[in-house]
Amino acid sequence: MTHRLLLKLVSLIHSLIKYMVCRYAALIRARPIERANLMRFISGILQKVLNILDFDHDIIVNRHGFFTRSDGIELSALHTNRQLKVIGSEVHANFGTTLAEFLLRHGISQPEIIVDVGANFGEVSLGLAKSFPSCKIFAIEPVSHTFQVLEVNLATNPELSGSISPVKLAITDFTGSVEITNSFGAQNSLVLGPQNPKFLKKGLKKITTELVPCTTLQSFFELQDIKMCDLLKIDIEGAEHLLTHSLRALLPKIKVIVLEVGDKAPFSSYVEIIDHLIGQGWSCCPARDWNSRILAAKDVADEVADYFFVRP
Repeated sequence: MTHRLLLKLVSLIHSLIKYMVCRYAALIRARPIERANLMRFISGILQKVLNILDFDHDIIVNRHGFFTRSDGIELSALHTNRQLKVIGSEVHANFGTTLAEFLLRHGISQPEIIVDVGANFGEVSLGLAKSFPSCKIFAIEPVSHTFQVLEVNLATNPELSGSISPVKLAITDFTGSVEITNSFGAQNSLVLGPQNPKFLKKGLKKITTELVPCTTLQSFFELQDIKMCDLLKIDIEGAEHLLTHSLRALLPKIKVIVLEVGDKAPFSSYVEIIDHLIGQGWSCCPARDWNSRILAAKDVADEVADYFFVRP
């Protein structure tokens, strides 16, 4: 059976169950036994699917939404496939937990300030909050819909979200407002002109954008009176190079930087900041292999990956 045929079959079964439930909803609600049997039948199907697809984490479905739970954190799964793509019992489904272990390995056991630039749906911020409950975390996300999901995830995890300050803002190289896409789920990006990200090519998908407030990283640090940042995570879908000037100025105030090298901007746009950090004595390694050492930007693979930088 081909992949496409399988997807069509799954879609057909889904549509059939949905039709039957809607068609006979009033009848089913009036008969508790039939209602219970139907709910047990649907739950049984889901359980079998989880086993077949080797998904070891929890799925929570209620009247308010559809959530996954891994590493003790519940996240809305209605708008992202991130958690659902985890196979088996991978070490950590939440990248925030991985970052916490990296900080501990480098002697940062009680971080006070973490800045998450490009917080998306809040997964990383929540993961870090679970590991460091007394740490102040700024979760910065500019896209309105994504920010709303971030707030849902924070509300779903009240025991963790108290230390997280969600900030609806884009971090760029100027202060004012900037246009950003809002139709690409977890991969929205600033509209930067003729060098727009690859996925903005005409015909790929209808593009919608919104205007959002923005400021520089340096201005944000000054506004929040951040004297020292234990961890700065930067994942802003191809706009990372816009932070280069601020990063040069802020390096004495940062202990660890996590930088995503993506495919939505030319690799050359990352070279300056990577070589500057390494030239200043910062150690660099890929997130997937802490024992490797990157000695120059030319050693970084031209592919989507996260890199850790630690101050000397």
